[in-house]
Amino acid sequence: FEKSLREKFRRAVVHPKQGQEFSKIISKLKKAGFQIEGKALKKTPPGFDPDHPNAEYLQYNGFYVSKEIDPHSAFFTSKNDVWMTGLFLPLKDLYEWMKK
Repeated sequence: FEKSLREKFRRAVVHPKQGQEFSKIISKLKKAGFQIEGKALKKTPPGFDPDHPNAEYLQYNGFYVSKEIDPHSAFFTSKNDVWMTGLFLPLKDLYEWMKK
């Protein structure tokens, strides 16, 4: 993230309502097999509570979500559109949250 976006992200992650919403979204994504990546710092940045439930995400300088897939499972079939929709649909809530 650029500096202003990183600060906005960090404030949202620890915000009582937005942070709780973020936690729920991340939990759902992890249960669906996604990995959350982007951690760059070893400690929580100054000015933030290191014991906050979302403190881990305060250590991120960027943010991305990934998932290992078997492309042969449906990628090269006539059901590709359904498979791709099912793959990316779980990311919609995170996308909406990030737009706020």
